[in-house]
Amino acid sequence: MGRPISDRAAWAKAMQQPYFQKQLKDAATYATQPIPDLEAATKTASINLSLVPYEMRTKRLNAFVIAEGAQDDGQYLPLIEAELQAILTERDWSRGYPHEIDLGAAARAWTVATADYWLGDKLKPETRQRIRDEMRKRIFDPYVAYIKRWSGGYPNETSKAYWGWERGAGNWDPVCTSGVLGAALTLLDSPQERAFYVQTAENSMVYYLMGQGDDGYCFEGVGYWDYGFGCYLCLAEMLYDQTQGRINLFQGDKVRNLALFLTRMQMLPGVYAAWGDVWHLGNGSPEETMEMINAAGAWAGPTSIRPSRSCLPPIPAATAYSASASSAFRCRNMEPAWWPAHPPHRKRRRPARYAISSRTGAC
Repeated sequence: MGRPISDRAAWAKAMQQPYFQKQLKDAATYATQPIPDLEAATKTASINLSLVPYEMRTKRLNAFVIAEGAQDDGQYLPLIEAELQAILTERDWSRGYPHEIDLGAAARAWTVATADYWLGDKLKPETRQRIRDEMRKRIFDPYVAYIKRWSGGYPNETSKAYWGWERGAGNWDPVCTSGVLGAALTLLDSPQERAFYVQTAENSMVYYLMGQGDDGYCFEGVGYWDYGFGCYLCLAEMLYDQTQGRINLFQGDKVRNLALFLTRMQMLPGVYAAWGDVWHLGNGSPEETMEMINAAGAWAGPTSIRPSRSCLPPIPAATAYSASASSAFRCRNMEPAWWPAHPPHRKRRRPARYAISSRTGAC
């Protein structure tokens, strides 16, 4: 979400940041290259090879949209239109789970929705309409149908329509939920529809927090703490802003401890134990997540309220963590929740799933 391209003051301030300056340079490079061929890559036997063009399309769209936001001269609009059409034409937005809303599909949705919101009427009317049509078909309708279908109890884990992440304890829950919520709050106008996504996201985060230790320990390791908790913070900010503070997921001792997890696990400067689904983090701590933590004040205790932040256009969902739009609605005037806020007891966990190790394409 963030600020549209028409807010030139916000964009001028954003372009002072190194990340946005880098995207401007990347856009110039990508402009000389063709759109990655996803169809050819999907015919390979390796999911990792097929993810390369998938993720590159996201990177290109991010760079082009940010470059157009910086310059506001129409130079990158044809490239943005072409990239959007390629993405909207893809047979599937998921990354390895056909026709599911997974990590990739949720991120695709939020990224495309953000591009639409930032650029607005600078996009062709038919492109904007197709974005909404594809979002209904690929994300909104399947998500609503799934939640309503399983509102009466926990899904059968052998069911073809079983996802599981919406009541999961790992990173999939906040990553996928934040992507769906971000797309919904960006594109949907109906207060009733928006309230549905707010309520289900709030309920879903109960499951995620239950899967984390009271002391803030993340069983998935440092890398997926960054991935999952970073998206939790993203989601929490959206709910806080969109409900004018009525829903505040930044508060609570467990959230405070989760915010302190990385600091407490550091053995030497920038050195952390490797366990769980770990991958190389590079040097030091993940900057985007730590910035979100510092901005949120989640460490301040169970009664903390997130201080206001300067309204900058955020990095799109697929690259880093973005703030929510300033428009708010009264979320308490909502339809009934489609599943209980407290998880049912169940004897067995859902089957383990392939964990995507690339952070690109996440919230």
